[in-house]
Amino acid sequence: MSPSGQKLFRAGIILVGVLFAGAMIVVPYWGRKIMRPAHDRDYESAPVTETTAPVRMIVPVRGEQVIGRYYPERVSVELEGRYYEAKAVINLSGLRVGSSAKVTYRRGASGKIYVDSVRPLTP
Repeated sequence: MSPSGQKLFRAGIILVGVLFAGAMIVVPYWGRKIMRPAHDRDYESAPVTETTAPVRMIVPVRGEQVIGRYYPERVSVELEGRYYEAKAVINLSGLRVGSSAKVTYRRGASGKIYVDSVRPLTP
């Protein structure tokens, strides 16, 4: 291969690498932009339902312990054989692992379950 052919080959390899790296950045961004409205519509159009479900995991609040970051409390409940994490926890001190709790959730048209809040059965 002549020296000019080698330069052209190297430029082609660099161009393919740059295009590949750019695609790895742009494609996920566009994917989120396209898919996010569908997720929001699924969540917002779902009717709110209340039920009782067993608490399966409690992670208490951890604030300022790790590099100044704040980690809110998290509670997971079991609905229909699967574990779901609640967006909001009301009265964490009244919840115990294995006990039942009042769960507010939504089931979207896609069948996905969104757990809005968890609180103890007794106030």
